[in-house]
Amino acid sequence: MNFKSFLKEEDPAINQAPSPVIQPQVATMLRITIPGVKELRDGLSEDTIRQKFSWFIKGESKDAVIGTKNGFLVFYNGGYNGEFQGIWENGKFNGNFKGTFKAGTFDGTFLDGKFISGIFSGEFRNGEFLGTFKSGIFKGGNFLGGSFKEGLFERGNFSRGTFSGGTFKGTFSGGTFSGGIFDGGKWLGGKWSGKGTWIIGTDKVGDMIKSPPEEARE
Repeated sequence: MNFKSFLKEEDPAINQAPSPVIQPQVATMLRITIPGVKELRDGLSEDTIRQKFSWFIKGESKDAVIGTKNGFLVFYNGGYNGEFQGIWENGKFNGNFKGTFKAGTFDGTFLDGKFISGIFSGEFRNGEFLGTFKSGIFKGGNFLGGSFKEGLFERGNFSRGTFSGGTFKGTFSGGTFSGGIFDGGKWLGGKWSGKGTWIIGTDKVGDMIKSPPEEARE
């Protein structure tokens, strides 16, 4: 018998290496260990947060979705209580803020920055405001549009928008005064709807006036 021929015909697998076993790939997701953070975006890592945005960990987060843009921390959604520095896209805020507030509900102390849209309830110390001032104290900065519904406009410049409630003691340079009390502010321009209460104020040259200027009346 030709053994070489027999082995070749009957056992073709002899001297061949076994086929490798291909293991299925299992997708792995890193577990987020920072309390209250639900999702990290824009390539943001926990190490970066601890090294560059350590102030964020000192606050309290709830279902927070955060990322990074142009070197700033971005808050996309969720809730945060503490002192925030960065860009706020949406969510509910309670605490001290320094940065750019784009949307959502603000209930805290606004230290400095730009309030672009949303509902404000708290203390506004400085910056640019464009939104709905629901209640609180406006202590400085520029009111660039929107609605002041209730609270104290202690100082700052109201240049656009509608003042519909509260007490005004700042500088009114534009917009419409449609409600509330004008008490000791400076009137530089704007419209007076006749629905508010004028107690006392000053005009462009600093003279005391006991009623809104005639040219301001609608």
